[in-house]
Amino acid sequence: MSIRLAIVLCIMWPTATYGQEAKGYAPSEVARLRSMAADAVGVTTTGRCPITAGIIALGPERDPWVKGPVELLGQFYWVLTRQPDKTRVTKAWMAAKQELEAAARPWAKVKGPIGATIMHIKDMGWSTGGPYRVYEQWLHQYACKGERYEICFDDPDIPIGMFLKDIEARRVKLLWKQASLHRHAKGMENGLDLKVIQAHYNWYVKKGLHHQAGALMAIAAGTLWPRERKLAANMIGPEENICPLCHERGHDERHMFCLLYTSPSPRDRQKARMPSSA
Repeated sequence: MSIRLAIVLCIMWPTATYGQEAKGYAPSEVARLRSMAADAVGVTTTGRCPITAGIIALGPERDPWVKGPVELLGQFYWVLTRQPDKTRVTKAWMAAKQELEAAARPWAKVKGPIGATIMHIKDMGWSTGGPYRVYEQWLHQYACKGERYEICFDDPDIPIGMFLKDIEARRVKLLWKQASLHRHAKGMENGLDLKVIQAHYNWYVKKGLHHQAGALMAIAAGTLWPRERKLAANMIGPEENICPLCHERGHDERHMFCLLYTSPSPRDRQKARMPSSA
């Protein structure tokens, strides 16, 4: 395990998510955890896609929007399968569901594991008709594939692990759709194979080549700030939207090389201790 990953999994995550099962992972909480994870691994450049940066540095299954709800749902359904009073659980579930559906800000009304579970199932697009409905539908799905599982919630051998793996895979798929909303990220909604980028990034970090690792992350996570992007963010005026190399306007797509880097001066190279070939 790398030092960066150990910091996130062994220090940051347990500390930041203590007691989180009682209130779930609201969008604001996910953003906070992503920011903390980015600080832990040193990926803090403004303008980056935090989802893509996290996937490259840590992997998609460790994104807070995936890891947190999977852990919460795992604990909830593990307890649910061992709960003898199904009627009582169903009544509590329906009461919480009605309160959340009537609220203008549902996450503000989450008061416990049942409400948090309802919200996380809902943001996956699944039915929240009852506490046992999701698990039953999943078991039926696997039964149709030839797997022999009886729907018996008193059976401790019910494949909770397989259930959570399926939820993790579905949330990772939805995570890529969120990443596709970033600048110039159209097409990412179907997922990307980032193994080559991850291998190079990890190698740069391992060798202490943080300048190269940062440059690779800047390109892969959409951190670059060409003048067209600065103009759209009102950081510069229209008169400043001119490439310093070719002196043309609005060439976001046509002259990408000009937008990536401007050749540093010898003084800049010496200050940054860059090799002459950089």
